[in-house]
Amino acid sequence: MNDALAESDRLVDELLASDVLVIGTPLYNFGMPAALKAWIDQVVRLNRTVGMDESNPLDPYVPMLADRERHAVILNARGGVGFGPGGAMAHMNHLEPNLATALGFIGITRIHQIAIEGQEIGGELLASSVAEALHQVDTLVSRLQATVEAPLPDAHRRAECAAV
Repeated sequence: MNDALAESDRLVDELLASDVLVIGTPLYNFGMPAALKAWIDQVVRLNRTVGMDESNPLDPYVPMLADRERHAVILNARGGVGFGPGGAMAHMNHLEPNLATALGFIGITRIHQIAIEGQEIGGELLASSVAEALHQVDTLVSRLQATVEAPLPDAHRRAECAAV
């Protein structure tokens, strides 16, 4: 158990030190892969990433990573199409809402989602999706660099980034 706890501590420490979390994941059968779920289970930790306020029995959980602005970037690959917000299959996408819930629970609420769709279809549809996703990544990187770097009092400090 000590080895398992040590691994969890290492993952939590990495997350606590980060300003930007990057998660690259496929959408597997409407949800997340088991390895990503296992990571979530390792970093949602009582008294490390979520606290308890027993004086509030209706909502006793206190997100401990809300102490400063943190961002999560979810890069998602989907075989089908229409799984994004407003899409015909959006109601079947349990990956991004699940990640947003878990990350919000620990205090990471600035969530950015970029997806590639149509991997099973290929052709022009996939090529167009990849091109759009790459454009979104470039735009997001510029925005995050300005957001993360701007408020820092020490110009020599760099943003730490955890990747899953």
